[in-house]
Amino acid sequence: MPRFHFNVYDGRTTIDQVGTDLNNLNEAKLEAIWLAGRMISENFEHICSCAEWRLEVADDQGLVMIRLDFSVVMSPVRPVSEKSRIDQS
Repeated sequence: MPRFHFNVYDGRTTIDQVGTDLNNLNEAKLEAIWLAGRMISENFEHICSCAEWRLEVADDQGLVMIRLDFSVVMSPVRPVSEKSRIDQS
């Protein structure tokens, strides 16, 4: 059974030294998505403060098989004036 390592880069680097035995790459992908969701839910304030956040799934040789990238991008907000709303009608 292949072993997959789930490494996190969020301003700090956390390398999974132990890994997880899973049947195949598809199971590793599902585990990565579940793990990312859990990490975001439990650490949302830290993750929102990072410019970029990623989770990589690597095999036992360190080859990255899957990469999940997350970023928080603040959009500039432009208030819509009453006149422009009327003009668009």
